[in-house]
Amino acid sequence: LLLKARDLLRAHPAVRERFARNIALLMVDEFQDTDPVQAEIVRALCGAALRHGKLFLVGDIKQSIYRFRRADPEVFRGLRDELPAPGRLSLTKN
Repeated sequence: LLLKARDLLRAHPAVRERFARNIALLMVDEFQDTDPVQAEIVRALCGAALRHGKLFLVGDIKQSIYRFRRADPEVFRGLRDELPAPGRLSLTKN
């Protein structure tokens, strides 16, 4: 399903734009357990607005547990590092 969703967004710009237009804000929890295909879907849905407040990620690299299904904490780190510094907040209190 992930591959089909990614391929649909890749191959059909009109579909991607329609979905992206209908998403004002995108929140992804447990992003440390995201695989590269899921990250590509997130990027496609956010477009350039990814760096301008459309995307809200929550995750802790030290808590990644889904490597058996291709989750890669580096995906989290890479996308997090693309966000502007003021948008990267560390949660130190519950």
